[in-house]
Amino acid sequence: MMRPSVLLRKISQQNRSRKSALVQAIMMTIFRTHYMQGFNPFERVLKTVREEIASGKTPNKPSQEEKLAA
Repeated sequence: MMRPSVLLRKISQQNRSRKSALVQAIMMTIFRTHYMQGFNPFERVLKTVREEIASGKTPNKPSQEEKLAA
C-alpha cells in the first residue's frame, strides 16, 4: 500500500537528511491510513492540526532518537 509513496520519494529525491525521511514516512503513513479508512486525508490532517493549535497544548519534546537523527 505504501509503494506509491516510496516511488514518489525516490523519483523526487526530496529526502536529503534522515530527519526529512522520517517526517515524510510519518506523513505518508498518516495520509495513506486516512485514505484507506475512507477519509479525505488532507481534511483530516488539517482538522487535527487546527484542533491542536486551538487547544493551546505544546507539542511533545523530541525523543533522544529524534535528536540524534537530526
